[in-house]
Amino acid sequence: MAHVVTYKYTRPNVLVDFPTATASQADWDIERRSLLTTHGIDLTYNVNEDGTVAEAVLTAENQETFQTYLTAIEAGGGTEILQDIKQRGESDGVTIEIFVNGVEHTPS
Repeated sequence: MAHVVTYKYTRPNVLVDFPTATASQADWDIERRSLLTTHGIDLTYNVNEDGTVAEAVLTAENQETFQTYLTAIEAGGGTEILQDIKQRGESDGVTIEIFVNGVEHTPS
């Protein structure tokens, strides 16, 4: 069964940027995208009509495939970079929610 993880970003208005990797994190971002391909994970983006909500939807063949991808991301220092992206977004008033197979998930 497909394993779908959705990262939902809600910003207060369109003048606030959605959080992304910084220029100094560009090499990591390229590696992350390569790992998505290596693990056969589809990445799609959706933005609502007024531009205040964006979703990054990752679809893996199954949970094990997604977990293998996460382990590879963490091994490359991704945990710290993802925390930085999250903290910068929250500092700017962006709410970040994670859904796993449609159910809200709170990371540990």
